[in-house]
Amino acid sequence: MFLEYALLQQRFQLASDCNTQTNFDSFYDYMFGLLNQFYSEREITVTSTDPHYVTPAVKAMLRRNNRLMRAGRADEAGALAVRIRTVITRSSTRWMRDVNTNTTLISRPTAIIEHPGLNIPSLAKSVS
Repeated sequence: MFLEYALLQQRFQLASDCNTQTNFDSFYDYMFGLLNQFYSEREITVTSTDPHYVTPAVKAMLRRNNRLMRAGRADEAGALAVRIRTVITRSSTRWMRDVNTNTTLISRPTAIIEHPGLNIPSLAKSVS
């Protein structure tokens, strides 16, 4: 649709009296305007209450997955779910790389997990 409109509906003329850079700049502005007309930017809000692995890209994929499922396109939604799972797994792996598990406290039923981005004062007091 985008290319159809660009090629069939609109005629772009290059000025023969201008240099190459000026012609390129005007062509770029024209194409950029068409891209904005057909594929406008979307605004996605990521709040502090979202989990650490939720990025704007993940949130957009989750919304698309939800739309596909509601439309009954389960095959496409399943393929997208695999991509979402891969992105979240990579993000969680990167986040957990900095985790220090304190396993010296054998008498405790669970190990204490410390992470630079996670601040839980009640756990820190119980260990001391």
